[in-house]
Amino acid sequence: MLPTVFLSLSGVDAKFVESVQKNLPDGIGYFYPKSFENGENLITAMEERIGQSQVFVLFASRASVSSVWVNFELDRARLNKIRDRKFRYLVFPIDRDVDYSMLPAWMKEGWIASAGYTAKDIARYLRGVLAGFAEQSGTVLPPLGRGGLVDRSRREHQHAVYTRAG
Repeated sequence: MLPTVFLSLSGVDAKFVESVQKNLPDGIGYFYPKSFENGENLITAMEERIGQSQVFVLFASRASVSSVWVNFELDRARLNKIRDRKFRYLVFPIDRDVDYSMLPAWMKEGWIASAGYTAKDIARYLRGVLAGFAEQSGTVLPPLGRGGLVDRSRREHQHAVYTRAG
């Protein structure tokens, strides 16, 4: 089974995040407004979606780090991290004016500056993370493009090296 991901963003960044989401497997990414029903209690829905996710992704921009809604989501993600040691959180900077000092202290270790700044770069990185989760449960996530094939080969090589070393 594929893990689910909660994508946390400011409304200002919705187009960019939607581009990332389009490059992820169908049905695994929760984000507002795409994954929420009209009339649904938004706070309850956000709590549920974050609680159901194995990975929390913050798209860090000036707008998102100062958003009341995003900060609510961050609080919920922190609770998930306390409850579930396997829960993972990632922070992708999408605004060059944002740095990790603007994040809550507990989130700083999730800062992923090396993924790149384009939607495809971030989606590729995320697919690699998701593939690792999927492989742990016996599911194979098909690679996306040449880069995905390279990523899968690296994971297989690392697995073979670790298996032999252990």
